[in-house]
Amino acid sequence: MSGADLGLGPAGVSLRRRSFRPAGGARETHLCLEVGPGGDFREQCARLDGAYGEALADLGLGRESTVLRRFFLSDPANQEAALLASPLASTGAPFARSIVGQAPLAGGKIALWAYHLDEDGEAPPKRRLGRSLALPRHGGVHLWTADLPLEGEERDLPPAGQTRALFTKYEAELARAGATLAADVLRTWIFVCCIDHHYMDMCAARRDLFAERGLHPGTHYIASTGIAGRRADPRQGILLEGYALQGVEEERIRFLHAPAFLGPTDRYGVTFERGVRVAHGDRVHVLISGTASIDPEGRVLHEGDIRGQTERTFENVGALLAEAGATFADLVQMIVYLRDPADAAFLLPDLAERFPATPYLCVHAPVCRPAWLIEVEAWAVLPAADPGLPPF
Repeated sequence: MSGADLGLGPAGVSLRRRSFRPAGGARETHLCLEVGPGGDFREQCARLDGAYGEALADLGLGRESTVLRRFFLSDPANQEAALLASPLASTGAPFARSIVGQAPLAGGKIALWAYHLDEDGEAPPKRRLGRSLALPRHGGVHLWTADLPLEGEERDLPPAGQTRALFTKYEAELARAGATLAADVLRTWIFVCCIDHHYMDMCAARRDLFAERGLHPGTHYIASTGIAGRRADPRQGILLEGYALQGVEEERIRFLHAPAFLGPTDRYGVTFERGVRVAHGDRVHVLISGTASIDPEGRVLHEGDIRGQTERTFENVGALLAEAGATFADLVQMIVYLRDPADAAFLLPDLAERFPATPYLCVHAPVCRPAWLIEVEAWAVLPAADPGLPPF
């Protein structure tokens, strides 16, 4: 594992990056970049693009090695078109492109989480399938899906109807790769505009659809983040993105619970798993769902106290990591969602002290209950040496 926090560069862009590569295996690299204040949006895009290109060159990576780029915008209604016209959003080589309206809290208008994969500097084979990126790897197909649009009258549906319409579109995407929602999806992100008002409607629609697909407390759900977010089109109130892994034995996948810290989500009417552990021959991936300051009964802890909630949130994340055999030292990526931007004065220095070598971004995004002030999602990678399993 290698990591570096390059701080604020001459272009006014902060960069954190981390790579994982076992001996003889593929290298995974996560980069988190955010632009400092100053300049209009196009100028900030150009600064970000320059810093991103320099970082890739320093790592010996080409842009064709991109698997996912997620852009965080402060005002998508006035920024999305300019982003799509910039080299940052280029689709020359296939990758999953995600855009979400969640203002970066470092003071700029745009931030980027980028995930890259290479083998000795060469990008692996991958192809576009509709709105998805298909990445075949040693008998399995990794499927990253983003940018699912609602079209026509679908955009006039209430939140529950939009949720079902998007999951239906997602299932059509999965079918292109021979995958299904119940068997193959490991992780989703659901961004909800006006989350304080619409979250439970989304949850009800998801719960009903999952039950129809055979997902219930006796089987499993899917690791997920449900958080505030939006796109340029104000009529699209729900956004759905996902990661699936088709063709991998069920025994290699284990969902995480940490029951001493967090209870089953169906206790309070929602349907997602706390995290998921995926075993490969040369590494283990651990994807932690959006996690907040909650107890096993589903109660919010430390209401009104950002410091107390931050401590409990990281206790919960740490318990999930421990269940998977990981620690915070194994993190390769983290997104921190903050309800009140004023709390950034406390949180940003706290994160820099806790995670000096972890790529992370902190963005403004209200959590699914008004009393929650902070939510964290994370990704860890562990070394492994299991000759009985194919490598990543």
